[in-house]
Amino acid sequence: MNQKLKVQIVTLLFAFLLTGCFQSVGNETMAQTNEQKQATPKGFAVVELFTSEGCSSCPPADANLTRLVEIAHKNKLPIYALSFHVDYWNDLGWKDPFSQRQFTERQRAYARALRSSRVYTPQMVVNGEKGFVGSNRRQAQEAILAAFKTAPSASLQLVLKDTAEGLQISWKTKGMKAGDQINLALVEKTAERKVSAGENEGRNLTHVNVVRLFKAIKSPSASGSTMMQTAEKMDWKKYRVVGYIQAPQTLQIKAATEAELKPN
Repeated sequence: MNQKLKVQIVTLLFAFLLTGCFQSVGNETMAQTNEQKQATPKGFAVVELFTSEGCSSCPPADANLTRLVEIAHKNKLPIYALSFHVDYWNDLGWKDPFSQRQFTERQRAYARALRSSRVYTPQMVVNGEKGFVGSNRRQAQEAILAAFKTAPSASLQLVLKDTAEGLQISWKTKGMKAGDQINLALVEKTAERKVSAGENEGRNLTHVNVVRLFKAIKSPSASGSTMMQTAEKMDWKKYRVVGYIQAPQTLQIKAATEAELKPN
């Protein structure tokens, strides 16, 4: 099979996976499926969702992110999802327990980089370059497929260690440029809350990869480590760390990975 045809097949596979309508029809399609199972994308997709439990438009976007996480894990696709809960809905009836001001500031930085005049929820941003309404499955699919076609310009590896002082995160990188930063997000894999006020009053809301702690390492060395202050007793099966290298001005994301704490 020539390279051009192989790329076309890989692209179709990911499109089918992301829309949830992949079906094998006939012997020819079955033969292609065997080829597809061995293929992997060139690139990766960091999918940042800016959301709030106080926003009635956000649950469909939360569901969209959940769908992407399920597809990624089932098919071992390099999609790194992050749910950032902003705080600008907190005065409208319901204070989101996952919200943080720094996440709102992060979204505002994207608004400036993407030349948008406003921030809104729900918003998805893929690889720091493409922003759109977070519940829009088609735009999410298109942005992820586009990201898959571009090989990363850097690499990042993470190792986690639970210590008396907190979570130690060590990294090794290649290909970073001067001024690049490493973002480290401690995420809770799944979280559920019953909302008792505000626009989502009475609803049970489920979230995935909720960012609980976020740390940006500015101008890091090629290898190093940092600490995240965590609770004394953490059930580490419920958490993972997503790390990614990002350019400070354009906010383009150059590499990404995730890691979980290995049991003793």
